[in-house]
Amino acid sequence: MEEEKKNYGKTLNLPKTEFPMRGNLANTEPEILENIFENGLYNKIIAKNKDRKTFILHDGPPYANGPIHIGHALNKILKDTIVRYKSLQGFRSDFIPGFDTHGLPTEIKAIEKLKLNREEIEVNKFRDTCKEFNKEFIKLQTEGFKRLGILGDWENPYITYNKEIEREQLDVFGKMHEKGYIYKGLKPVYWCPSCQTALAEAEIEYADHKSKSIYVKFEVTNSKGLFDEKDTYLVIWTTTPWTLPGNMAITISDKYDYALVKVKKDGKEENYVLMDEMVEDLMETFEIEEYEKVKTIKNEELSGVEYKHPFLDRISKVILGSDDTILVEKGSGTGLVHTAPAYGNEDYLAGKKHGIEMYVAVDEKGMQTEKAGIFAGMHYKKSNDAIIEHLNEQGNLIKLEEINHSYPHCWRCKNPIIYRAADQWFASVEGFRKEALEAIETVKWFPEWGEERIRKMIADRGDWCISRQRTWGVPLPIFYDKETGKEYITKESMEKVKEIVGKEGTNAWYEKSVEQLLPDEVLSLGKPKSEYVKETDIMDVWFDSGSTHQSVIKQRGIGEIDLYLEGSDQYRGWFQSSLLTSVATTGKAPYKQVITHRILSWWKR
Repeated sequence: MEEEKKNYGKTLNLPKTEFPMRGNLANTEPEILENIFENGLYNKIIAKNKDRKTFILHDGPPYANGPIHIGHALNKILKDTIVRYKSLQGFRSDFIPGFDTHGLPTEIKAIEKLKLNREEIEVNKFRDTCKEFNKEFIKLQTEGFKRLGILGDWENPYITYNKEIEREQLDVFGKMHEKGYIYKGLKPVYWCPSCQTALAEAEIEYADHKSKSIYVKFEVTNSKGLFDEKDTYLVIWTTTPWTLPGNMAITISDKYDYALVKVKKDGKEENYVLMDEMVEDLMETFEIEEYEKVKTIKNEELSGVEYKHPFLDRISKVILGSDDTILVEKGSGTGLVHTAPAYGNEDYLAGKKHGIEMYVAVDEKGMQTEKAGIFAGMHYKKSNDAIIEHLNEQGNLIKLEEINHSYPHCWRCKNPIIYRAADQWFASVEGFRKEALEAIETVKWFPEWGEERIRKMIADRGDWCISRQRTWGVPLPIFYDKETGKEYITKESMEKVKEIVGKEGTNAWYEKSVEQLLPDEVLSLGKPKSEYVKETDIMDVWFDSGSTHQSVIKQRGIGEIDLYLEGSDQYRGWFQSSLLTSVATTGKAPYKQVITHRILSWWKR
């Protein structure tokens, strides 16, 4: 007889649960998210801890010109984790999400998408178009972040185009100006000819680039009796032939001596002046086998020797380099440095120290001007080949090579940028560098190497170029005397502009007349208001986000900022711009702690 089958299931004490056997996430996850946000979980958490000690993580605003990506997700999830943890500890931990909006990226996207001609469209119409474009992506990004379950005040984020934020930004600018940290000057800046605007250091990317490398000889006209000038040349090296119209000096080392070398090539004898310790290597580079070192020349003796420009009617001098200008080192080039104060920061410093003027021969579009002589009207890239060809024809070209090297590019258009002198507004970092370095020591940096990294950046950086030749942004609140060009900015003028912007937003700068914007105090200078014009440049977008530590905290009344958390790239960007604006206005860092994403790899080590 077949054994009777028995059901042993009832004999087992199995756990029971109401959870379904399957996750069914496609349906359950949206329901969970809907429950979180419709029931106002974030507001309930804040209300529960409203009278407790605060812990504030200030959100670095993502740029609102596209959907969120994996980097955005990593950022927000890490922040959400910390904020929830601090809330569970009993802290009131408000999280105010932010959005960055102004500047070139939005302008480019709006122009491309809507096929606009920025030169033809009315200013505020274009600004409104950019704003609507930002609104579209703020909505899209908000949906993406909420889809990730990020808790925060999504109904009231801070947005850099909000009039309240703009007003506080102007307040930061005004305080910095009042302290003497804001000035206008003609200085070399990163310049994108494609976008036709100055760029901040944080807007620069480095990529491999092929450049023409040339060795050029400059004929000596006055040796100060050191040697016979006939057929004697100073030899320089450059990878930017287009800057040669701007050559105003040749810089030599203050640590190494030089040599007069007689060379024979192609049946012709000439004399080259080169760094003494580099003669043999350079002769090999030049493919010159017959040469003789005639004499050694002390660097201080060579200083002041005069030479003529290879294709412009100009006599210039040799100058001594130094640690604070151009540091000429052995093994670099020829030991004699082509110096164009309009096209490089070190060159600018050398020119300033020695009283040498800047010769700007390239315009905002990257075109050589009439100052470039026969190369006028050429784009700087095209002029490279033309200048090289001309030097060769005139017998001034010794060697032509092509090199691959890391070269700065615009972070938006991805085209190579140039260093070019332009009239710009600057924040004098030098004016508060010591205080900024001291403030860094009061902050806890995670990982610890972050402290040294930002310290080095602040210690080595130049003044901050804060003006941009764009339209969509916070205008520089400055007026100019039509007759003299002298700028007018006072505490009274700042207060009036701030008041108007706080009520109407920055569109008012373009809508209202000078008479409406200027305070009556200007009349004491003896001219009617109609004799003034408005600045057309806007502020660097890093100044926008870099001043939100004031605007967000002041508006929300939520106490001091405890933490910034972003990717390691923000040492060049938001960490730095926030530190500079805060130290300049309050004397202290805007944050108590800074964490970068690379802390994850630090933990693994």
